[in-house]
Parts: sequence; structure tokens; C-alpha cells
Amino acid sequence: MDLKATYIWKLLTAISILIVGYFLHIDINQVIDHNDLREKLNLQEIGTDLALQNKISDLEKALAEKDKYLFELENNPTNLSRIIHIEGLESFFGISSKDIILKGIAGSKALIMYQNNHYSLAVNDTISGGEIVSIDEKSIEFEKDGIIVIYSVGNLTN
Repeated sequence: MDLKATYIWKLLTAISILIVGYFLHIDINQVIDHNDLREKLNLQEIGTDLALQNKISDLEKALAEKDKYLFELENNPTNLSRIIHIEGLESFFGISSKDIILKGIAGSKALIMYQNNHYSLAVNDTISGGEIVSIDEKSIEFEKDGIIVIYSVGNLTN
């Protein structure tokens, strides 16, 4: 080989050694960083972030308070019996035979119409899955599923 070819081979070999050394240096640094992160991960305890635990407990309390609220419509607008005739409706508009109608009060008894039948009921008597709590001169208090509804004479509910 001549002097020029030998010089080029030595130059290429030196550049190759420098490039290999540079990439080895990068790889070694990545391995060291990986090992440091792995040690850091092994030292961490899971679930000890107090700020996160406090936030979760606050959210659980808020959810528990929302579960306490009971939302029921008195006059359900989607009830078809309010606009069309269905078997079981009374002759007057929007009153189902499943509704309690207070017809009058006689002494300590309430005269009630329920499912096209007339009843004479006193305090603590049950009808329609609920109980009569009190009887006034013009109204009664009726409790069903923990909800108290006041019925007046001639009206469905107040």
C-alpha cells in the first residue's frame, strides 16, 4: 500500500474508535440513569401521598352526601295517564285509581277513595303501602316510603 492509502485507513480507524467511544459513553450514562431510577422506584412506598389521600376522602364524602338526596317528581310529566285515557283512570282528568283522594273528614276518621273503593280510616291505619300519621279538620298527613304528603279535602296533594 502506498502512503496515501495507509493514511486514510489510519484516519478512518481513529474516527471509528472515537464514534464507538462516544456511543459507549452515551449507553453507559443511560444504564446509570436507568439504575438510579429503578432504585428510586424501589424505595418509594405506594399510597403515601397525603394530598391525594385527602382529595379522595373529600370526594368520597361529597359522593356520600349526594346519595342522601332523594329526587322525586310530584306530578311526573312523562306519566301518560295525565293526557290520554288508560284503563284505571277516573272519569276526571289526571287522577289515577292508584291515587288517594280525601273525600272528607268525619270526627277522627278520614273518608278516602282509593282504587275506586271508599274507606273510612283513622290515625295509624295503612293504605296503598303507607300510613296515616295525623288527621286535622281539613287535611291528613300520609307517610309512604319516608315521605310525608298532606292531602286536603277535595284535592290530591298540597
